[in-house]
Amino acid sequence: MAYVVSHAVLGIMRAACSDLGQYGIQVNCVSPCAVVTPLALSFFRKAFSDPLLPKESIQDIFDKSHILEGHSLSTLDIACAALYLASDDSKFVSGLNLVVDGGTSSTSQMFKHLTFGK
Repeated sequence: MAYVVSHAVLGIMRAACSDLGQYGIQVNCVSPCAVVTPLALSFFRKAFSDPLLPKESIQDIFDKSHILEGHSLSTLDIACAALYLASDDSKFVSGLNLVVDGGTSSTSQMFKHLTFGK
């Protein structure tokens, strides 16, 4: 469901960009990859039936699904992307879906670390 809704958000952003540009209003969106938040941590603790599952374990799962090695996506990274779009540095940027996923959506390697049936 969330995947389908994300396409709706992109459609709304594009339509709003088209409609509001004539008034000088910029419309953009930020699309992050999976990031460890309290909500994600709660979900994984329930999914694994482990109320004490450490945040680092979830971070490791997310890090292995990213293709940009040596980096971990944080909420600060997403905030910095939003800050860029809110700053004068992006004064002529509109209709942009700023993807903050370490290149994951540009490749087919998202779950390269998983081994099935081994």
